[in-house]
Amino acid sequence: MDSISEKSRRLDGIDSIEITTETPVRLVGKILDEGDKYIDGLRDCLLKVAGHFTAGSECADDSFAEAVQGLQWFIQMTDFIEGTLNLDFRKLSLKGRPVAEYVKSLNGILQEIVNAQEGNDPVMLADIVEYDLVPHLGEWKEIYNLFERELAGTK
Repeated sequence: MDSISEKSRRLDGIDSIEITTETPVRLVGKILDEGDKYIDGLRDCLLKVAGHFTAGSECADDSFAEAVQGLQWFIQMTDFIEGTLNLDFRKLSLKGRPVAEYVKSLNGILQEIVNAQEGNDPVMLADIVEYDLVPHLGEWKEIYNLFERELAGTK
């Protein structure tokens, strides 16, 4: 279809469209409510990816692409939480360590993954995912709990 006919298409058969809006703070609350489950699911997915790479499975690349999308969502939501709650990751800390250091560690792990991928080293990639990234995401579950406490303080 060309753009002219696409613009003039009608929504036949649709009586109404309902749009529900949320305040950014309420949306952060919903994200945090699901945070533990999401991070657990992401960690499970990453462990499967590591297993696929270790076994030389043909589906390793597709599984990895799915995991990367999950990581991108996680990073975007973390950024959204930081901005919406006006958090300063240099001052906010977990176990005496600023959240900014956890961010730096995550970025370092992700760079190691990129290097392993560029070096065409699936075993190294699997090891980094399994032994570095998955445990690090476990720490992010605690950070998301910290975010929940910060959110409760804004209400």
